[in-house]
Amino acid sequence: MRLKIIQFTPYSLYSIYAFQNFLPPEEHMALNSLVNEITVTDEMNKSTNVQANMTTYNKLNNDPKCANFFNKIFYTLDGIIRLRGKTIEPLKYFIKNSWAMRHKPEDFTINHNHMPGHWSGVYYTYVPEPRPTLEFLEFNNDSITPEDNMLVLFPSMMFHKVSKNKSKKDRLSIAFNIDVERD
Repeated sequence: MRLKIIQFTPYSLYSIYAFQNFLPPEEHMALNSLVNEITVTDEMNKSTNVQANMTTYNKLNNDPKCANFFNKIFYTLDGIIRLRGKTIEPLKYFIKNSWAMRHKPEDFTINHNHMPGHWSGVYYTYVPEPRPTLEFLEFNNDSITPEDNMLVLFPSMMFHKVSKNKSKKDRLSIAFNIDVERD
């Protein structure tokens, strides 16, 4: 696993964390199959910032196929908070909402944030060439180039958008919001 961090200062928890090769291949492929299956139709009718096929906001919250995936994200986020935030108290992590997306050719996501959440993220299960950009406007328009099996975590208040899918193939991903509480 490789990590890319986009940050204002070396000590800021307010950063973007991109993990390449986040899951073992078999877990990645299982999630890719799930997203491919549940995003054939657009349950939200392009009524959100996601101008693509999207499931409802709570579609994956209690899906048993996602439980291990979310636990790995909690473990990763806990490590970030403990190392960068210097927190020693026990914390609890909860999936507030989670949904899957299928960006067909020319689909995109409008600039937005995920307030009033604590942490947000996206996991890319399939990203065809040419790859889009996940842009963070507050970081001088810095961006992440998504790839298969990439997890991106960031504070929910960060504005972000995803460029148009210029591929002839569909892009598949899972997005989520996490709340954090003291144990």
